[in-house]
Amino acid sequence: MLFPCAVGTFFDKVTRSCIPCPLNSYQSESGQLQCTPCPNIGRDEPGVTIAPGARSAQDCKVRCPAGKYFDSKAELQCTSCGHGFYQPNKGSFNCLLCGLGKTTRTTEAV
Repeated sequence: MLFPCAVGTFFDKVTRSCIPCPLNSYQSESGQLQCTPCPNIGRDEPGVTIAPGARSAQDCKVRCPAGKYFDSKAELQCTSCGHGFYQPNKGSFNCLLCGLGKTTRTTEAV
């Protein structure tokens, strides 16, 4: 039985509605009852998605360590946050700015 849900979503039997795939999963086919978890990428850890509703495994990105972020424009992809920025969580797509007048000792502060 097919459900009228688009790629990147799944049919929730409880709410009887189409819901975007949760973070770190995707759905590349329409009319499905569940999403597929991101495959292992890089360090044998599951990939991460930047937002809900991923439509393919290519939307899953490497889970960068804390102190770095995934940069789709960079050749290395996991980029150091730089002085004045930090990231305490792994698998992030941006870094956090230190408070006014503050900086970090390293370029990979957590």
